[in-house]
Amino acid sequence: MIVQNSTRPGFTIGLNGLAGNLGIAVAAVLTGFLVQRVGWRMAFAVPALLAVTCGVLFALKSFPHR
Repeated sequence: MIVQNSTRPGFTIGLNGLAGNLGIAVAAVLTGFLVQRVGWRMAFAVPALLAVTCGVLFALKSFPHR
């Protein structure tokens, strides 16, 4: 799915890998920030809301409308 419509598949795969690694790095910093500022419960709630939002957007974007 990543390279299906890509004219430069190597660049596309590299960018996907970069985003995945940055996500892992940012997750630790974001979790520490949320725990310090608003409590440990929000450190679970914020990523959950982001994941659900991304899932809904992906579902709307990837499946054709009937």
